[in-house]
Amino acid sequence: MSAKKLSVKMFGKFSVKYGERVITFGRQGDSKFGQLFQILMTKPGQGFSKRNIAEALYDWDKVEYLNASLNNTIFRLRKYLETSPLPPGEYLQLSEGVLRFDGGEIEVESDVWSFECAAQEFEKEQDRGRKAELCKKGWELYQGEFLPWLSSEQWVIEKSRNYQKLYFGMLEYLLRVLKEEGDYRGIESIAARAAEIYPYDGWEIWQIESMMALERYKEAEEAYRKTVTDMQKTGGLLSKRQQERFRKLGDKMQQP
Repeated sequence: MSAKKLSVKMFGKFSVKYGERVITFGRQGDSKFGQLFQILMTKPGQGFSKRNIAEALYDWDKVEYLNASLNNTIFRLRKYLETSPLPPGEYLQLSEGVLRFDGGEIEVESDVWSFECAAQEFEKEQDRGRKAELCKKGWELYQGEFLPWLSSEQWVIEKSRNYQKLYFGMLEYLLRVLKEEGDYRGIESIAARAAEIYPYDGWEIWQIESMMALERYKEAEEAYRKTVTDMQKTGGLLSKRQQERFRKLGDKMQQP
């Protein structure tokens, strides 16, 4: 296998590197053939039916010849990859209506696929320690929402919603384990990143609780007041359970 890797990141940003060389899609990352590459990179090496890809990429009401349009998009992506730093190869494999990206001798690394595999293993794993390790791996991979600048694309909306659900589930498990272990510094660090990506989804509560457990009361009070102020400005809403935890935090702040 080639020592160089094709590395694709789609959480929080879109970047593609082959070894140390950047493959610059530029504005093409928003184009149909750029999106085709992104779809294939959600599960590199796995097959996608042309029908499903066409449904994701094109508006049925606006594109008369879907198959022809997709064939043209596949052709354009092939031509683009030929001019990229990748060595020559038949990377787009089409057989019986199924398209997949085949790296051949090149190792292909996709952050979203690695994340999804970690989430799948987490669901099946029984060992508590191993489950926590997988959650930590998922947290490290999840650097932001999935392709946020394409958030109006239906296929991106659906993928993003699924990744977010997996992320929240793994994070909740990891934070509970860390709390049982008394690792409040770990909780603070992990919850802080989550709160940056998804403000007012309750991660601030974990952050403030960990500050209080570490007896950093002034910082906790400042973080609490900032969260209240920001939520009032933006209209952020917490679930009933989160509201109760937040109320209890406020009560603790009032205690001498």
